[in-house]
Amino acid sequence: LFQSSIRQVDFVEKLELSGISVRSQSLVCLADVDNDGCCELLLASSKQLATSSEAFSEAKLRDETYLCRVLVYKGESTTPAMETEPVGSVSCLAVGDLLNDGGRNLLLVCCAEGDAHLIEVSRDPSGGEKLSPALRAGYRLAPNGRHLLIADIDADGRNELVVATSDRLVFSYRASQSELTPLQRWELVSQIGSLSLHEENPAVPAGPRHVLVSQQGGAYVTLCVGEPCPLTASKVIYHSVTPITSDRRHFPTTEIVCGVRRSRVPSASAPPYMAMCTLDGSLLLLDGVSDKQIWSLQVTHQLFGLAKLDLTNDAAEEVILCSWDGMSYIVNHHKEVVKFQFPEPCLFFAAGCYGFNGRDLPVLLYGTFDCRLVMYTGICLEAIPAYPLLGASDDVDE
Repeated sequence: LFQSSIRQVDFVEKLELSGISVRSQSLVCLADVDNDGCCELLLASSKQLATSSEAFSEAKLRDETYLCRVLVYKGESTTPAMETEPVGSVSCLAVGDLLNDGGRNLLLVCCAEGDAHLIEVSRDPSGGEKLSPALRAGYRLAPNGRHLLIADIDADGRNELVVATSDRLVFSYRASQSELTPLQRWELVSQIGSLSLHEENPAVPAGPRHVLVSQQGGAYVTLCVGEPCPLTASKVIYHSVTPITSDRRHFPTTEIVCGVRRSRVPSASAPPYMAMCTLDGSLLLLDGVSDKQIWSLQVTHQLFGLAKLDLTNDAAEEVILCSWDGMSYIVNHHKEVVKFQFPEPCLFFAAGCYGFNGRDLPVLLYGTFDCRLVMYTGICLEAIPAYPLLGASDDVDE
């Protein structure tokens, strides 16, 4: 397949936010934080003080350069509906029913030092679109948190908290209003790329599920979830996926996303897929039950972003990839590809749903190096054309 034969799309409708200093994708979240039925955009943005070298030096002396505020945006407004006071050096955030309060979502903000703040977000009494934060609890987590997951990882009907750190450690906790109870700890062999929960059959509430953590070099591990044992490292199962390229000497960083939906109603006969990409340009689609590789492809760009999203309104989720130079690929389950070129280098990438006029719509998020966030909104496609991925290519290879 030659590069010219891949359909390229241009997305025009967008929402742009300026003055956003977000360092990584872990500081960006699309979720229904105020429980109104529509998703909001949440950002942990550091204070903009570096307008001059003198101002930056003064701020550094006051230890203010890494203070982050959490911003929440709703709808088409470019003004935050909520802005918290500085909460520290935020390293990751997540939204979910951490207290198992009947599905009521709360915001968890984790700082690099290990301090965590559980915040309830609700409509401001003054009315309008303004939101008001209220601190529900403060916790102490392992330091250097990098990824958070709020989910029922053991199929007991209650959500747990999973924290992956930059020290190659993963911890699980159960939360209450007053404390976090440590459950398990896992030690991994290489740096963690991403953290994801995979359910083999989401239609069964207590069906088999696994917490998967990506590892460098096109690999991932399954965390063995069992009896609470926070003082001893729990077991992991290591999976090494057959690479597309034979050279893995540099152990490229790896991202994984689970639960790639194949149909509107998941079933045992059509379990969700898993997708994995590496920095050296590999994409693999894996069977969600057997872990077998369904197909793979190689691109000439360095891939750092991976997401799933239904862009064709057929209930099956496409896999979306992003490279550092802004080139994005949208791939369906049949290995058919369209591409989109974001015109600038990317600092981070995310995809999900965002609420407009009472309805959630798919969006793509790109963070730039000049402190802007660009959200593309009109991104639905009628179809992805079928081009056979055969032969040499400057862009995509089998």
